[in-house]
Amino acid sequence: IGHITKLSLENEQIREMKTLSIKPTLFEIPNYLSSEECDEIVRLAQEQGLEISQTLDEDLYEDPEGFQDDQSDVFEYYDYNKDNFLDVDE
Repeated sequence: IGHITKLSLENEQIREMKTLSIKPTLFEIPNYLSSEECDEIVRLAQEQGLEISQTLDEDLYEDPEGFQDDQSDVFEYYDYNKDNFLDVDE
């Protein structure tokens, strides 16, 4: 966790990929997609009938006592059945 690998993209750009979690495997690649590319993905998803998820109003949400906003705490908090996987229902 925390390991950084350099990626060489087809357009000859270099990006860094950071390992955030091993199980489940989770990587972060900052600036991998441009804003325009993200907008295109959203447009294509909407054409396929996908909708914006209904989430809790962040202004009304309070973190549980002792909760730290880092990857391991977030993962453990949402892994309700403690099987080390985040299922659709979780």
